[in-house]
Amino acid sequence: FDIDANGIVNVSATDKATNSNTAAATIKVDKTNPEVDALTVNGYEYNSIPLPAVVVIKTTASDNLALAKVSIVVESEDGTKRYPHDFEYDAMAAVSDDGNKVIRDEECALNLSDGKYNVTVTAYDKSGRVSSVRATSFIVDNTKPVVTAKVADGTKGGKKPLTNFDGTARDYYYKSNVGVELTYADANIKEVIVTDNGNRVNLNWTYDSVTGKNVASYKSTADGLHT
Repeated sequence: FDIDANGIVNVSATDKATNSNTAAATIKVDKTNPEVDALTVNGYEYNSIPLPAVVVIKTTASDNLALAKVSIVVESEDGTKRYPHDFEYDAMAAVSDDGNKVIRDEECALNLSDGKYNVTVTAYDKSGRVSSVRATSFIVDNTKPVVTAKVADGTKGGKKPLTNFDGTARDYYYKSNVGVELTYADANIKEVIVTDNGNRVNLNWTYDSVTGKNVASYKSTADGLHT
């Protein structure tokens, strides 16, 4: 028998009486693994900056002959699978007959809660070969920073009593400089801006390990309303 350029196996037999017969079978030999050529989350191959809740995962897989499926798995940091999904191709799809690579682009949009996630993508071809795993990770953060400001000290005028956010007493009018205690808490803080009547002020922040908050103090010294 022989195999021709199109992958057809030809078998012929002839007996001593010169009777002959032939049979043929078409096969494809595949010694090449498929590949995962690209993987991005919201357009980034890797991004240490936290992302919003809805993330878009895109991947590209290829094979020299025929892809069977592309598998995307999203896991939370504790190993819980949040999105195991296979993009499967039927017998006629994702098959190359002209010698060119078969390429498939897939994507999924996920709405995720806060946390760190790992993504893996694996491609499988129709001969059972498996690609190397392509992976990346990302962080989702939908929680706004917790920010507080309260009047902490100063000599009250006593004319218009008020309360801070935490129920402690303060006043509207003060006879002296006024101390304001500021805090913020967020695991992925990018920037903190403090202003007094629109003018930016620079403060030294310290982390309180008991409350989990960053704390700073500011003194309002000029006469007039301060915001």
